[in-house]
Amino acid sequence: MRRFRLVLRAERGKCVETVAKHEYWRAVDEYMRLEGAAEELELKIELLRKFLEEMDIRRYRAELEELQAKGEDAFLMLELDENGRAHARIETR
Repeated sequence: MRRFRLVLRAERGKCVETVAKHEYWRAVDEYMRLEGAAEELELKIELLRKFLEEMDIRRYRAELEELQAKGEDAFLMLELDENGRAHARIETR
């Protein structure tokens, strides 16, 4: 499996969990319409699924909201490593 990264940013009125769910279902819908293989979409779907089902979303949401309330440009970096494990970290600019 190859590495894959995805940046999630909370949007006005939407927390990072809502954004992740929207991105997941948008990717699934796009994947279902394709006739051929789409490795990048498969990786995106798998990474978002792992984030939504296996990670502590509440913790990430709370940390992001706290940083954003302080005026920082904070976002969540998701990564699927070559072994299929998902990792998440909060970054700021």
